[in-house]
Amino acid sequence: MHDRWTSGTLLVAGVILLGSFGDGARAQVPNDCAATKIRATAKKATCTVSLESGPVSTGRPIDPAKTRTCEQKFESAFARRDTRGGRDIVGDAALIEGLVDAFVADVRSQLAIALPNRFQAQKLRATAKMVTCLGTLAANRAQRGER
Repeated sequence: MHDRWTSGTLLVAGVILLGSFGDGARAQVPNDCAATKIRATAKKATCTVSLESGPVSTGRPIDPAKTRTCEQKFESAFARRDTRGGRDIVGDAALIEGLVDAFVADVRSQLAIALPNRFQAQKLRATAKMVTCLGTLAANRAQRGER
């Protein structure tokens, strides 16, 4: 049986890793880099899960252009942050994007989406809202230097 929390746990772990740079002495230092990356991660997860809700409700396929827009915004946010340099981790976009993709696949498999179903679409939209909320909270904590 597939563990329903596997990729969700990986996504949360990835977001926590973004906010946990450095040693304990710097734990209370505001981390704008981590905050930016956490926000971008949450936005990509929200965007991708939200895109899934349309086809689940209507039966129409996901527009590849919209999917690419989600990916480009994520990549752009990470690239802009990585080019600023500093003490933070750079080049982690592919790892975090993989965690987001695994999270979305896990959500899809947990809902066992096969036929158009408005109730499953509502669950996807609720999941997207939850990811937005948790991502905002984590980013704000990172920006304040909290863990």
